Amino acid sequence: MSEEVPESLRRARRSLEELAPFIAIRDWVWDESVAEWCLSFTACLEHPDRVPQITSWVFSVSSAYPDCRIKIYPSLDGGIEDTHPHQSNNGMESHGKYCRSGNICLFTENAEWGLRGSSDFTLLSHAERFLQWLEAANEGRLMKDGDHAEFPMQNIRRRDLVLYCEDEVSKMIWDSHPSCRDGVVEITENNLGQTCLSAFYEADSSLVRGVGWGTIFEGDRQKKTDRGIWFLASSVPHVRCWQSPNTYGELREWAKGEKLDLDDIIGRNGSTLRDGLRHYLAIGVPCSSVVGEEPVSLSWFVAIMPALANEKEFGKGGVHKRKVLRTVDGCKTFAPNVLVDWIDSANCSKNQMFSRGSLCEELADSRIALIGAGSLGSMVANSLIRGGVTDLCIFDSDSFGIGNVTRHHLRACDAGADKAATLAAVLNTTSPMAEVKGRSAIDKDNAATLKGFDIIIDCSSSPSVLAALDNLEGGQALFVCSFGYAAERVYISLSTLSSFFSERYRDTFRELMREEANLMREKELPWEGVGCWSPVFPAKNSDVSRAASIVVDCIDRLVEKRKTKANYVYITKRDADGILTAIERVEL
Repeated sequence: MSEEVPESLRRARRSLEELAPFIAIRDWVWDESVAEWCLSFTACLEHPDRVPQITSWVFSVSSAYPDCRIKIYPSLDGGIEDTHPHQSNNGMESHGKYCRSGNICLFTENAEWGLRGSSDFTLLSHAERFLQWLEAANEGRLMKDGDHAEFPMQNIRRRDLVLYCEDEVSKMIWDSHPSCRDGVVEITENNLGQTCLSAFYEADSSLVRGVGWGTIFEGDRQKKTDRGIWFLASSVPHVRCWQSPNTYGELREWAKGEKLDLDDIIGRNGSTLRDGLRHYLAIGVPCSSVVGEEPVSLSWFVAIMPALANEKEFGKGGVHKRKVLRTVDGCKTFAPNVLVDWIDSANCSKNQMFSRGSLCEELADSRIALIGAGSLGSMVANSLIRGGVTDLCIFDSDSFGIGNVTRHHLRACDAGADKAATLAAVLNTTSPMAEVKGRSAIDKDNAATLKGFDIIIDCSSSPSVLAALDNLEGGQALFVCSFGYAAERVYISLSTLSSFFSERYRDTFRELMREEANLMREKELPWEGVGCWSPVFPAKNSDVSRAASIVVDCIDRLVEKRKTKANYVYITKRDADGILTAIERVEL
């Protein structure tokens, strides 16, 4: 890399001169170890408190500046050693030749794009934002009441992930066992290779809490089970303001502040784990999503421990041998400089997993029967599971045809398989909490089984299914959903099970469906295979996806509003070029 400083960086440096009362800048230098340009500067605080008055920092940018991330690290020479909120772990290995590891988080990635522009504007805007961060860190208001809670950034050195499930209900279970503060945790691996905290026991093997995972764990004879040590604490593991412990010495330091003896916890619960293998350490902490509010659930911080001292290496000795093992663990296995091997953990509770877009609580918590696993039904089922539904039963007896791939949730490798059972298996891998089952198609003989569900959704477009729904008793919500030619129209009818009559349904939509029938007679349908049964109904994947989205959105809103009767048709509107412009809803 040439040592010639690009003009864009020269302009950026000059733009900082207006901040001279607050920062003193040096010159750009190239750090070949990280392939970045670095600009050292010092910042001065008028009233130092939590941060020294004079601190050294480094701007770090790529050669693509200003179209790149702007990073700000404490300097190796004179930089802060603490880690503050909205800062990456500052106790790790240095970043390049000039920087410590604690990059400052000034704003979200989307917000940063808004502060990028010309060469002189971009660095200046980041410097101004940094001075605000530094003042807030000095005054201890980087995380204040009402802010979204933030965990310290751990030194994650593995690509593992451990799943757990904690919510308001599970916290009540934990609170009902106030004396249970540590013990042995059972870790289960499902047939997707996901590692999950499944059961928590006291040291005497009494069950404290079991986790009800979904169908993906049932009947899996290949699953592996491991064990580890768990304990509860009152605060998130942290040292030096807000740094996640990087070593067992730092972890002990934090535990001591919690009035916990880490070595004693490991010693008391590790007797069954001295097998020469590495096991898990899980630390549970009551946490709230908003700073200052009462904790609503637990969060688990998980590490893989070094192998405990193996009793096979020592002779008989009873109490003496146990003391030797604990001494070896304290002085060697968990020596102060041994790194904590943190691994990522993720909460699979409904309010966490589906926070980016969940269905209403009434729908997500319902037992749902879905009739028909065709193109519309499969995509409706997928949206339901991804929206938070966990209890779903799919009724269909057809096998999956290779031509269905274009507009179905299943894949070419599923051709010839039972639609309902295969779709259920695929959806069970979508959510670890899902319990999706596949059953044979609904007919007059088994229609009464639908009474065991809260909500029934028919996507079969089958006259025989509609006839089987006649004369069934029950107050369950029944949605009958279908689409017309090319999925340009979507039909949705809501009634209760006992108020549904197939003839009334046909009367409601008769005129519109007659138009559809005439349209299909006029159009030349695509031909698939050989035989008089071979013309198929045309609709692209995007068309069916749109129809399924309309169906699920409509069901979600009607369930949330507790409606018991509705008849809608959604009609696609296109311009002269055939481009979608709107979707009109007609109430019948």
